[in-house]
Amino acid sequence: MGSDYLSSAYLLYQRPFRITKDMTRTSLTEVVELLSSLERTERLEALVAFGEALPELPVDACEERDRGHHIIHECQSPVFFRVRVHDARIMIDADVPREAPVARGFVGMLIAVFNGAEAATIAGLDQNAPTNILSQTKLDEALTLQRQRGLSAIYTALLRAARNVTPTANPSPPTVSAIVLA
Repeated sequence: MGSDYLSSAYLLYQRPFRITKDMTRTSLTEVVELLSSLERTERLEALVAFGEALPELPVDACEERDRGHHIIHECQSPVFFRVRVHDARIMIDADVPREAPVARGFVGMLIAVFNGAEAATIAGLDQNAPTNILSQTKLDEALTLQRQRGLSAIYTALLRAARNVTPTANPSPPTVSAIVLA
């Protein structure tokens, strides 16, 4: 395993960042500004903090995960990433093992930024967005190419779903997070 994985796992024990649930949705600009302003180690630490705030999966999502649906195959770890639209807003359900703190953190970051956002806004994002989000946050400087491909695949799944998914009836209300510097 690469040094980026070991650094991220180690950072689980040092937390100057705390992510809280049920607050105003975090903007992509805020996340980009925060992560790009940090040193490599702090950047990974902040990313891991997003993963610590991942909400529990609803029962129906657990059933889909257990059947192997909505799995991001480009990731080394089994990443379940389901995107639905309700009332024109994105609803994300995700599950990533705690043993994959980088992927878990990236998914947590996407949920903090995009869960509850208008699907049309996400659908209109630049086609090069998977690469751009990694470079804008400077995560590309801290991660191996293999990890970058996996994270890009997760982001691409979000964009694809926002463009293709049909609305569902009565999903759970969105869970949102915010960054708090401790």
